Amino acid sequence: METCRWHSLLPVRIFTLSFDAERELFQEEDLNRFCATRSVTQKRAEFFAWKGKAWWTVWVEYDEAAQGEALPEWLDAEQTATYKRLKEWRFGVAEKQGLPAYVVATNRELEELARRRPQSLEAMRSIRGIGKSKLARYGKALLGLLREEGQAAAPPPVELPAQEPATEVSDGG
Repeated sequence: METCRWHSLLPVRIFTLSFDAERELFQEEDLNRFCATRSVTQKRAEFFAWKGKAWWTVWVEYDEAAQGEALPEWLDAEQTATYKRLKEWRFGVAEKQGLPAYVVATNRELEELARRRPQSLEAMRSIRGIGKSKLARYGKALLGLLREEGQAAAPPPVELPAQEPATEVSDGG
């Protein structure tokens, strides 16, 4: 018996988005809201035209256990702060580009960025899901953000008080 290759054990939601010719973008607000509160594990998009109108169908697999603002347990406090900052950055970029947030970067990609803190584009490329296209579009911005986060997380330099010259201690004799 053959198994369907795309069948998932995780829940799947399918969105069909119409093109808003007046605003010149797809109406993805519901999709963005949905993805913002779930851990997206996979996605697939198909474009099609029907009755002279452009449509985008998006298949989203997500982890129900990770719904809401639940944060990855395996990230320490510093990594969690970086992860939150990366999510803020992603939503800002997605909004400006008129894209669903998960297209910019999935939650899992952001988790790995926060955990590994790559310091080069080559190191960033080793993260699953980050390929040539994402590196070209977002790599430099992400490296800059990770560097800023690293500097903010670094403790301030400790200044030691000036030492007085050592004096001999006599035993009273």
